[in-house]
Amino acid sequence: MDMAISVMPDTAAVTSFSEDVSECYPAEIFGQLSDGFRLQDQSIHMLVHWHRKAIAAVERLPSDASEYEIDASCEIVRRLYAAILTAKTYGASHVALKLQAVLTKLDSEKSNSIEEALDVDDIRRLAAELSDAIKPSAPVKKVGALRRGRKLTRTGLLYRYQSFLMKELRTLSLNLYGDQDCALEYMAEDDAVNLRCGHGRHKYPFFDESKLADRARSVLKSLKIDTKQFDVLGRHSVTWATSESWPSRTAK
Repeated sequence: MDMAISVMPDTAAVTSFSEDVSECYPAEIFGQLSDGFRLQDQSIHMLVHWHRKAIAAVERLPSDASEYEIDASCEIVRRLYAAILTAKTYGASHVALKLQAVLTKLDSEKSNSIEEALDVDDIRRLAAELSDAIKPSAPVKKVGALRRGRKLTRTGLLYRYQSFLMKELRTLSLNLYGDQDCALEYMAEDDAVNLRCGHGRHKYPFFDESKLADRARSVLKSLKIDTKQFDVLGRHSVTWATSESWPSRTAK
């Protein structure tokens, strides 16, 4: 089944989908949808899922299918693909889903021509989204001085505590996963932890900002790590943390 289709999004056509949900979004692909459903408001995960189902539906059409049935089925595939390319992304994994949809389209059309799947504007948009997704995080406020003379400030104490926590987490990661950086890639969720340390009044004994310094002192003192004197507080890191030239920094 030939599904070679234009990749340029047809905004007017997409928005008109909400006029008749049952006709424009067949249940065998989209399931049961409510009135007022808008394709461009859906998450990229759902768009990719429906895109694959729509392609499979086209490939299942009988050989004697009418031209109208073929065109209608291919139109759904085209609109889903256009919606995927223009969908908002919130991380590198979303950009990866877009690129996977491009490969799915090329495979379904048995084509190796990237020009049939993307135009220059699409490539520019994907490049910009990927660049934004992988750029490192930076402080959104001034970190402040880490010491006054030889004494640590509260900021310096918390900075030293952060240094300890990162080493502890990497040690845990190596022990648990066999890779010291694995635990840094995602936030582990545990119901018992969420119940005890979740957000809300009286639910965060460890994450109340007013108590962070006390907790840092308690933990660091238990390891005989100085919580008062500057000594060797990672001099390169100090320069990096307090520099006004931090990449992409937006001070508030």
